[in-house]
Amino acid sequence: MTFKNDMQKNSDQLDLATLDLKRFSKRLNEALDDMNAPQKGCGRQTYLARLLGCSQPTVGRWLEGIGWPNKAEWPGIAATVNCRIEWLFFNLGPKNTIAAPMYDRQIMSAAMSSVSTIIIKYNLDDRENLQADLALSLFEELMKILPQSE
Repeated sequence: MTFKNDMQKNSDQLDLATLDLKRFSKRLNEALDDMNAPQKGCGRQTYLARLLGCSQPTVGRWLEGIGWPNKAEWPGIAATVNCRIEWLFFNLGPKNTIAAPMYDRQIMSAAMSSVSTIIIKYNLDDRENLQADLALSLFEELMKILPQSE
């Protein structure tokens, strides 16, 4: 019984890993489409391999969703296809750096709003305790780094 359960767990993990790999492959191909790279079957693997300085079979595994690049290669791959690492490998945030400032501003705005809510909710503006000082300091730091709206 335990062996069967372990096998099922391993199978579920494998399916999830395969699904994530396929999604990465889809995003990598999408980024290449955005670059007007050659279409699949027309030199796409060779094109990307030359840009990255690696072998065509290696790139082929990535584009077909049957292999992951080494983590050390992630920044170079993302930069080459003009994508953010977070989007390319994890589907988080905007695809490229053009949309990133707005995304970052939204994150910072949400964090600042949360801190403001905490300060108001717990009446921390009296600054009588360490938590109030920490919350207000965090709020002030967020104000400094939050880009001003245009």
